[in-house]
Amino acid sequence: MENILAETQTELINTTPSVVFDFDKTLINPDTTLGFFLFERFWLVQWLIFLHYGILSVGRRLGLFTKAQVKLRLLNIWYARETEISLEMRGKKYAKTLKMNGLLQVLDSAVLSKQYKVWVVSASLDIWVKPLFNSLEVNVLASHIFKDVFGKWQFALHCYGDEKASQLLALGIKQLSKVYTDGMGDSAMVAMSDEWHGVHRGQVVEIGKGLITFESWVLRNK
Repeated sequence: MENILAETQTELINTTPSVVFDFDKTLINPDTTLGFFLFERFWLVQWLIFLHYGILSVGRRLGLFTKAQVKLRLLNIWYARETEISLEMRGKKYAKTLKMNGLLQVLDSAVLSKQYKVWVVSASLDIWVKPLFNSLEVNVLASHIFKDVFGKWQFALHCYGDEKASQLLALGIKQLSKVYTDGMGDSAMVAMSDEWHGVHRGQVVEIGKGLITFESWVLRNK
């Protein structure tokens, strides 16, 4: 009987229309990952981090590194001495400095309507994304890291690109009502959606249906 009730509850959750919001450059304007590395650093250290980040970014564009590898290299240099607990505490402290943009009102409205299951799906680390939504009925899927036996930071989950859609599918969510996003990296989620909302600087600037129209919008606004 308990199993039947649990299955029924799961079916109800998964049939509730889902609305997904990307995080960086959708709900918040700056890239929060770079901001995390610069957080509470002396100006000279910030300059060195900028330089390191710039070199790795060039390497990524040349195909030498993936986005995940860039993040891990930064973590294993600039946060090598941190423990999982201390880094989580730092993430929560950093979260308190972040200010979301005007699209937060759209997210709040979706939550208050009680018509949708609201998701924030992000490639940024969960240590600062999750604390931002603790007081809201919002489900967060974000990247998660851990330290391996050699004391190196590794990804348990890098919630980037197609992996965002894969994580939602793993939770039984096959269809999305709406997706709010700023760029091509969320194409896989757009393909799952009835409707996409293109975001620029905290505002919805275009609404459409279908992957082709979405990709066309992204290319026009590059």
